[in-house]
Amino acid sequence: MLRSPGKHHGSNPELARTSCNPTEDSGSITLRKRKREEDFSECFKQFSAEISATLSTWKLAFEKELSQINTNLNNIIKSDLKKLSENSLEMKAEISNIRKEYAEVKSSITSMKSDFNSLKGDVSALQHATQFISDQHDDLKIKFDNLSESTKKIEGMEAELVEVRKQNRQLKQEMIENDQRERQLNLEIVGLPELKEENLNETLIKIAKEVGITLLDSDIVHVNRITPRAKVPGRSRVIIAKMRNRLLKDNIISSARKSRLTTQSMGLGGEPKPVFVNEHLSMYNKQILRMAKDAARMKNHQFTWTKNGRIYVRKNDTSPAIRIITEDDLKKIM
Repeated sequence: MLRSPGKHHGSNPELARTSCNPTEDSGSITLRKRKREEDFSECFKQFSAEISATLSTWKLAFEKELSQINTNLNNIIKSDLKKLSENSLEMKAEISNIRKEYAEVKSSITSMKSDFNSLKGDVSALQHATQFISDQHDDLKIKFDNLSESTKKIEGMEAELVEVRKQNRQLKQEMIENDQRERQLNLEIVGLPELKEENLNETLIKIAKEVGITLLDSDIVHVNRITPRAKVPGRSRVIIAKMRNRLLKDNIISSARKSRLTTQSMGLGGEPKPVFVNEHLSMYNKQILRMAKDAARMKNHQFTWTKNGRIYVRKNDTSPAIRIITEDDLKKIM
């Protein structure tokens, strides 16, 4: 801090007491008057010297005070400069940190801006996707409504189809039964060789006699050979005979199965071959019988037979008989 200089008097209080002011008494008045001009000159010189000495003293004191003031000012300025330098270094470090943080913030803002732009693009894409999904949902709703309506119609059609299938099965079964019913008086002879100018009535009467059944010519409605749909080379055509009554037909078939007829027992030459007397089945029942035999063989069922145009399968002597009417019934063979 600046210090104010000490107080100095503007004039020397002792100047009045110099030799230039002799004691005035009544005895010296005349003398002073005579010497006034000389004394004043001397006195002025002395006064000037004293003034100069005083000014010199003041100057020295002022210079000393000014030097002290300069020293104090320099110390204060140095201290303040040192503090200012330290503060400046701190401010520089702080500014450097602020710049670094600013750079990081700027980088973060740039990254955030990039992320925001990317997010903005994602939001835009999401909006488009949402709109697309909404449109698809509307389309699906329309399609679902149409599908529901179609499903109701299909369910109604399925119910009708089930009923139609049921009726169709019933109708088919009736046709099969009617077709088989027309054959209920017929028997079928398989494996008997064809002869020139053969008499099938006599052949049939001979077969009945061979199995122990008396058969008259009047018991035969008609008899003839038929050509199969798929003719096998070297195999003779089967004989179909219609009897007068069903009991006679059943007895001939039953007795022929027990007798095990052959071409040799019928008096025919050549290598003995079996001759079969069966029920005359419809084409459908023949197919079902063939499939039933195959299924029974695979499932180790011992017996497969027909009776009155109906097909049966039995696993063994003690098991119940299973009637096979359609292909679905083959599932019963376990």
